[in-house]
Amino acid sequence: MKKIIIFILLAHLLLANRCVTKEMRNNTLTVDNQLNQEVFLLPYRIKYDYFDVDFSKQRILYNYDISPLSEKKMFHTPFCMKDSWERAVIGDTLEILVFSRDTLERDRTLEELVSDESYIRKIKLTYGELIRDSCRVVIE
Repeated sequence: MKKIIIFILLAHLLLANRCVTKEMRNNTLTVDNQLNQEVFLLPYRIKYDYFDVDFSKQRILYNYDISPLSEKKMFHTPFCMKDSWERAVIGDTLEILVFSRDTLERDRTLEELVSDESYIRKIKLTYGELIRDSCRVVIE
């Protein structure tokens, strides 16, 4: 009986996780932060809404940060796979907004920070540019 209960608990945990393949990991953006400061990234103009209640500034602070002068694989979407790109990106250009910690910690909503252009950089990439650059984005 114990084995059955353990199996049910483990099966539930295994099925709850999204299956991420090696191909998907290899096609996730690598971001090279060449700035001398920690930055936080927000993919913008994509089909899921980063401004809803479930995606707060705090979530960006904890999940989408990159240290100064470092590289990191970013985002869960494998933007370098054509079918993922087409499912996620609105139009033909992915926009990534780059914020400083000070900006995100202001007493303003994420939507307000975007609308008044409080970000420090806006990176625009087409699928062709991303593939040409070997799925790397440089912030300088």
